[in-house]
Amino acid sequence: MGRMGSVGVGVGLVLIVAGCSKPPTKQMEEAEAAITAADNAGAMAYSTNQLMEAQAALAEAQDAIDEGKNSAARKAAILAKTKAEAAQQAIESGKIAMKADIELRLTTIAQELADLKKATPEKNPQKNKGRKEKIAETEKYLVDIRTTLAAGNVAEANETLLQAEGALIEATVNEDDVTTPAEEEGTEPDEE
Repeated sequence: MGRMGSVGVGVGLVLIVAGCSKPPTKQMEEAEAAITAADNAGAMAYSTNQLMEAQAALAEAQDAIDEGKNSAARKAAILAKTKAEAAQQAIESGKIAMKADIELRLTTIAQELADLKKATPEKNPQKNKGRKEKIAETEKYLVDIRTTLAAGNVAEANETLLQAEGALIEATVNEDDVTTPAEEEGTEPDEE
């Protein structure tokens, strides 16, 4: 056999051995551990996309193992571990970004709440009872959000902020509680 023939046989043997390699158990375990660590550190709340990419890469690795494609499985498992580690490193910047967004939304809600309180007259308190209850609920949420943020629980503050926004919307659209300008002046609108 000539030199070219032995090179061809050598390449063929490498391909056969690579195709018959063992599943990447160690890499799979490392990827799973990295994903678990990132998730436990808060990646699902603060670096969701990176964690989901790591989980997808791990699933791809498992699919490759199931298909007997161990080389592809090894690559996907290594990628899953890398993405999980990136997700864990992105947690702090994700917290900072979420906190900044919360603070901006808090300012907006506080202004909308002040405007709504001005638009809710004190006359006829029974008629505005539902709106006032939702305003009070929103104010309580705002206090809770600020307390939670001060304690460093940014994800929890974000969840409470969603509730505050919902209560504010309910207060805003509570049409039955709105006093018309004519009612405020003590006159009834003309019926045509």
